[in-house]
Amino acid sequence: MRSLALHFTICFLSFGLTTTLMAKAPLPKIHALYTLETANEFRSSNPDSALIIMDSLWKKATIEGYSDISEINLCYTYGMVCARANQARRSVKFLLQAHTTDSAKINSAFDARICAALSEEYMFLGAYEQALSFALKASEQAKKGKDTEYHATCLAVIGNVYSQMKMYDKAHIYIDRAIAMAQNIENKILYKYVKGDVYSQEGKFKESAHLMQLLINELNTIPSEQIKLTYYRNPIELTYFKAELLSQMSYSLIMNHETSKAKKACEEAMQLIRPISQIRMPVYLSLFNYMEEAQDWTQLIIEVKRILPKIEMGDSVNNYTYILKNFLAQAYVGLGDYKNAYLYKAQAANLQELLAEKMKVSAAIEIGTVYETSEKDAQILTQKYVIQTQKNRLLILIAILIFFAITLVLIYSNLQLIKQKNKKLFEQISLVSEKEEQLLSLQNTTSENKIFQSIQQLMEDRQLYLKPEIGRKEVANELSTNETYLCTAIREGSGLSFQNYIHKLRLEAARRQLLEANNSATIETIALDCGFNSSRNFHRLFREKFGMTPTEFRKLAHLEN
Repeated sequence: MRSLALHFTICFLSFGLTTTLMAKAPLPKIHALYTLETANEFRSSNPDSALIIMDSLWKKATIEGYSDISEINLCYTYGMVCARANQARRSVKFLLQAHTTDSAKINSAFDARICAALSEEYMFLGAYEQALSFALKASEQAKKGKDTEYHATCLAVIGNVYSQMKMYDKAHIYIDRAIAMAQNIENKILYKYVKGDVYSQEGKFKESAHLMQLLINELNTIPSEQIKLTYYRNPIELTYFKAELLSQMSYSLIMNHETSKAKKACEEAMQLIRPISQIRMPVYLSLFNYMEEAQDWTQLIIEVKRILPKIEMGDSVNNYTYILKNFLAQAYVGLGDYKNAYLYKAQAANLQELLAEKMKVSAAIEIGTVYETSEKDAQILTQKYVIQTQKNRLLILIAILIFFAITLVLIYSNLQLIKQKNKKLFEQISLVSEKEEQLLSLQNTTSENKIFQSIQQLMEDRQLYLKPEIGRKEVANELSTNETYLCTAIREGSGLSFQNYIHKLRLEAARRQLLEANNSATIETIALDCGFNSSRNFHRLFREKFGMTPTEFRKLAHLEN
C-alpha cells in the first residue's frame, strides 16, 4: 500500500509546480473541459474523469503533434493521473517519457518532481532498485535547482524507499534530514508521520504509537491562523490526516498488546471520518486492518457495509470493492457465519475475474492498440467481456443453489421465523416496487440515454416481455439499432443485463396478477402468461427478487386484502 503522507507530499508539491508551469504555456484550443488544468482538478476527486480527459488530449497530441501543449506537461500530467487511478505501469510509461524530454534536462525543479513520482510508482510495483535510483536523481535535481523544500521531500522519499528495502537505519537518517531541512510546518509533520510508519515496519510499535500521539498533539496546538496558511486549511484534509495518525497509532498499539488504548484510538478515528461523505479508502483500509488484527469482527462488518455502497456507486468493479468483500468474508468466518462468508468470498472471486478482464483492456491501452482496433474487433471484445461476465454470474448462482441445497435442513428449522417476517417483507415489497418505478421515471426524465427511453416506451406499449422467446435481436430490430447498443443502453439505464431487465418486467407483471383478489389462475398459468418458459424458473427468480415464493406472496396478499 502506498504511504499516504508521502504520496500526498509528492502529489501536492508536484501539482503546485505543474500548475505554475502550465500557466506559462498556451492553452489547448479544444473544448474548455478538456484541458490539463481540468485533469489536475479531477485527479484526486474523480480520477476516472481525469483519465478520460487525458486520453482525449493524448490522442489529439499523437495525431496533431505537441503544438498546443508541451510534451513534458502532457506526459507528466498523464502519469500523475494514472498514478491516482492506481495504474502504476501506465504511470511509469508517461513519466519516463516526460523525464527524457529536452525540457526536463533544462528544468531541474520540474525533473525533480518527475523523478520523485517515478520513484513512488516503481516502489508501488515492488521495483525498489529503480525506485531508489530515481529518488536519488530527484534529490540531486532539487539540490541543483536550489529548491530546499522539495529537496527535503526527496530525502523523505529516499528514506521511504530504504524502509521498503528493510534498511531501516538508512531510512531514519534520510527522514531525519528531511525533517531538519523542511521549512513549513505541514511538511515537517508529514515527514514525522513517515518516520512513525518506518518504526511500525521495523516492529518498533511503541515508538510508532508514541510519535503518532505527539503529531496529533502538535496538530491540535497549531493556531487556527497558522493552519489557514497550510494545506490543512481544508477541514476535510485536516480531519482525514488526524484519522490516519489515529489509525496508525491504533495498529501500533494493538501490535504492542495495548488493546484498550488501540480500541480507543480506532473509535476516535471513526468518529472523525464517519460524518464525511467523501471516502478516502487508504485511511479506511488502515482502520479495517486494525479491526482485523484486533478481531473486532462485528464492528468491521458494520463499518465495511456502511461505506461499501458508496464505493460500488458508478463502477462496482474496482479494487476497493474486491478488498472490502474479502474483509467481510474474513469477518464472517471470524464470527462463525460460514454462509455469509461463502457468499462474500464468491462475490470477491467474481470481482477478481472481472478485474483481470479490466487489466487486459488497460494493457491494450498501454501498448497503444486501443485506437488502432477496428470497430468490429472492439465490438467482439465487448461481447466476449459480457458473455464471460454472464458465465461467471451463472457459476456463482449455481454454487449458491448447491450451497442452499446442503443447508436446507438448517433453513427448514427456521421456517416459522421466516414466515413471521414474510408479512412485514410483503409490505416492504410494495413500497420498494413503487420507489423503484419512481426512481426509474426520474432517471428517464433526466437521462441522455434516448435508446433506453425508447425501450421503456416499447415495453410499455407492446408488452414484448410477455413473449417467452423475446430476444435482443427482435427488440433491436424494433428500435432500428443493433444488439450491442441495445444491451449497453439497458445496462446504463437500469444497471441490468438484457435478460435480467426482461426478468424484472415479467416479475413485476406477475406480482400485479398475484395481488388481484379475484384472480384464480394457478401459479403455473401466471408464470406462462408473464413470459416464463417454466414455473420452476419463475419460482426461482421470484424468490430471489421478493424473498418469498409466489404462493407465499399470494397468501399474504389475500390476508392483507
